[in-house]
Amino acid sequence: MSQRARGKRDRASSSEAPTLAPPPPDLRLSWIVAAALAIVAFALYLPSLNNGFINWDDDKFLFDNHHFRFLLDNPYTETWDRVRWALDHNQTWEMVRWTFSREYYASNWYPLTWLSYAADIVLYGLDKPWGFHLTNLILHALNTGLLVLVLHRLTRRLWLSTIVAALFAVHPLHVESVGWVAERKDVLFTFFMFLALWAYSDYVRRPSIWRYLLVTAAFVAGLMSKPMILTLPFVLLFLDFWPLNRLSWRAVLEKIPLLALTVASILITYDAQSKGGAVRAEESLPFATRLNHAIYAYVMYQAKTFWPPPGTLVPFYPLPDRGGTEIPPLLIQAMFVFLLAMTTAAALLHRKWPYLVVGWLIYVWTLGPVIGLVQVGKQIMADRYTYVPLIGVFVALVWLLDDLASRVRGLRWVGLGLAALVVAGLSVLTWQQQAMWRDSRTVWEAVLRLYPKCATALNNMGHYWSGSSVDAVSPPDIDKAIEYYSRAVESAPTDYLANCNLANNLMKKGRLKEAEAYYQRVLAMKPTYAPGYNGYGTLLIKLKRYDDAIRMYQQALKHDPYLYHARLNMGAAMVEKGDYTGAIALYQNILRDMPNLAQAYYNMGIAYDKLGRKDEAQRSYAQAQRLRGAEGGSKGESGK
Repeated sequence: MSQRARGKRDRASSSEAPTLAPPPPDLRLSWIVAAALAIVAFALYLPSLNNGFINWDDDKFLFDNHHFRFLLDNPYTETWDRVRWALDHNQTWEMVRWTFSREYYASNWYPLTWLSYAADIVLYGLDKPWGFHLTNLILHALNTGLLVLVLHRLTRRLWLSTIVAALFAVHPLHVESVGWVAERKDVLFTFFMFLALWAYSDYVRRPSIWRYLLVTAAFVAGLMSKPMILTLPFVLLFLDFWPLNRLSWRAVLEKIPLLALTVASILITYDAQSKGGAVRAEESLPFATRLNHAIYAYVMYQAKTFWPPPGTLVPFYPLPDRGGTEIPPLLIQAMFVFLLAMTTAAALLHRKWPYLVVGWLIYVWTLGPVIGLVQVGKQIMADRYTYVPLIGVFVALVWLLDDLASRVRGLRWVGLGLAALVVAGLSVLTWQQQAMWRDSRTVWEAVLRLYPKCATALNNMGHYWSGSSVDAVSPPDIDKAIEYYSRAVESAPTDYLANCNLANNLMKKGRLKEAEAYYQRVLAMKPTYAPGYNGYGTLLIKLKRYDDAIRMYQQALKHDPYLYHARLNMGAAMVEKGDYTGAIALYQNILRDMPNLAQAYYNMGIAYDKLGRKDEAQRSYAQAQRLRGAEGGSKGESGK
């Protein structure tokens, strides 16, 4: 048989029954390297344990999440007592049921992320933010070690895999995913994604239904942590091309069950985002604009990968209509040419350097769900979105440089030295970057240095100074809060959160007519915004329009039945109106749902006092004092 015929036969047999060589002999060494690199990643992020919660989703996910209310109100201070109490408490199982239901909270469905927060609340309580940061840190360290093991199993190149994992561990673009409590979902879904890749590397060596089910189980767990993992089926196909060299119709058909799960996740995610109002209407941001933003983001993420100097990485990059920088059309055109050139080069070189096209596809594809073609949120890009996609860039770069260095004797050692210097430099930047996440003030001041008119940053700075933030200044500075809220409204007049917060603080200063105009403006812009009705109701109490106030609270509870401040405030309106019996009945109803709510006991004591029932009033005051100390008055603050 001729050499050409033998080659055809070998290629045919390879496509029909793809096989892999035996596992590499140095698996034990890879475990040692993975453990060492995980320890380095853990040590690098130790400064994050000094950071607190911030008033950007940390409050929404934890403090304001009514599903965690019974965990927050538990009567125990010792950890193991809290654990036993939570396991014995009937509401624990009700909360577990909620996490897996489609009762969307915060415009998303990620039950495993919610359960991880619940576990942290039980273990640490909300007075120990370091515990929540510790969980993120541990997950990042595990992800670093897993990446070494997964890449080694897939490519059989331990030291190149180690360099890629080191870049992943120390790059400052990843500080946002690790150092921000609310981004638990990033490090959690990545953990399951790496487990799925590990299971897949085992499946392709020894195919079986059980090994495939392990891949599927890890994928489902990732979808329940953050739907960004939905890109996994195509990532597996990319890996089938290189390094597994098993791309075939059979490999494509294997992914159909995973693709079905992907479609289901897309539908659930879009439903959740749409119902939560996170998806911007198409007419407010035309497709051409979104496409330009996507091109800009794809290139800027790469620019920040290779050049992330201090002060340029911030938590929020606002859209132009939210105080961001306008992008010149000529720049977008140049960026499009660059992306086209990169894609063409990777495609043309796919035979010589297959890792280039695979690394590029991983980068482009895994960024796809958050690149902005479907606009979610008010940002043009976000550092956290690079947590997984940069792996594709690192793989392509490291393998290419190794190939080029191998052509010159001794150049690989020079390359290793340069890689060590790069990793050390990035580590310094990452160590420094963590300080920006210390508290809400440092976060938003960093944003405002780059984007002085960023409405989101101005609004959250106002929230910090108003005394309503999770880490608010004490005592509050209402004048400064009004200044920031006014600037936010000036920058984004249709931002109902900023308008409502401005109204709340104008009311605190006694500027009631101005506040009323802003409340009316809020409810015209967002007729379903429950905190707007709640704040307006509180204003109407001050104007002695008690019946109107009660109607406002009823509207608030119609749109958000769990807004307990509205229930408390409605009771206060009933007391002011003279309906003491009705107020007591309302407070008793509240306490059936939240038996440890001190404010309800205190307000009920006032109602008993008005009725002359002094003994019952004293018992209510005493119970409020035992729980948390009496809080003289109910909050009207809304939004963030």
